[in-house]
Amino acid sequence: MKITPDLFDAFLKCPTKCWLRVVGEPTSGNAYAEWVQAQNESYRAEAAKRLTADLPADECASPDRSVAVTSTAAIVSASDRAGS
Repeated sequence: MKITPDLFDAFLKCPTKCWLRVVGEPTSGNAYAEWVQAQNESYRAEAAKRLTADLPADECASPDRSVAVTSTAAIVSASDRAGS
């Protein structure tokens, strides 16, 4: 089982809610809850874009990029750049 942010959030609110989501129980169709979830996903995606926009592709690991940081020097270089 893959623990997603949605499952973790559900567990923090109610372990039973988390279990129901894991087993695939359909949701009740609450329009407000669906809107809040869509807003949160939108905010997360936008924040990730802003955080990684100024980084070269070889210094950032994200679902959009297939290259991950592999050396400590690259990590130090990126943190120095972010701090200045």
